[in-house]
Amino acid sequence: MINNLDMAKPRPIVAVQLSKSDKPLAVFMHTTLRPVLKQQHNTICTVIRNDRHLKNTDFSVETEARNAVYLKTFMQKNTELRSVLIGTIIGSFTAEELEFYLQNQKEVNRRIVEMIITRFLSTLYVP
Repeated sequence: MINNLDMAKPRPIVAVQLSKSDKPLAVFMHTTLRPVLKQQHNTICTVIRNDRHLKNTDFSVETEARNAVYLKTFMQKNTELRSVLIGTIIGSFTAEELEFYLQNQKEVNRRIVEMIITRFLSTLYVP
């Protein structure tokens, strides 16, 4: 039997200054979400670029702010894409992280979607 944990790549390190006054959600975002999103970045971009509704969308013709609004609205309406992207992220959680996620699911999902949009658009607008 193959142990999936043996095959998993270690998460990238994301340098963050945390303080004792940070709320648990902020700590989770910086210590878990950011590294997982960084690790899954290529997968996330591939899923977005290959979504049947977005495949022919030319994000380069509009401004970054307009594309951010468009993607946010699109992902709110397209539950299938949103679920696949969120599943890609939570599939990388440890048991403890998953427990925290389940207790704060609505807020964590909101943050995951925001971070995905930001990361995806950053690949389009590289100076």
